[in-house]
Amino acid sequence: GINVSRALTQSVKTAGGFAAAQAEAARRLADNFAEYLRYERPAGVDQRAMAVFAGEVGAVRQEADGLERRLAALEKAARRNPV
Repeated sequence: GINVSRALTQSVKTAGGFAAAQAEAARRLADNFAEYLRYERPAGVDQRAMAVFAGEVGAVRQEADGLERRLAALEKAARRNPV
């Protein structure tokens, strides 16, 4: 038969890995774009707009870090308390 505990644990790991990969990709994209704006196009960027963007990049980082912590907690709970 189907081992429900194993299937649930695998689903959490797969979802966690996917979400973590998406968060990391978003973080890298934002960092790369910010670096591009800073070094490649400094004359064409409004300083206020850059400050707003930098704040948004920081918010994305914090959200991604929080998501990674929540996923790690779910994975840990799934290992401790198999269904």
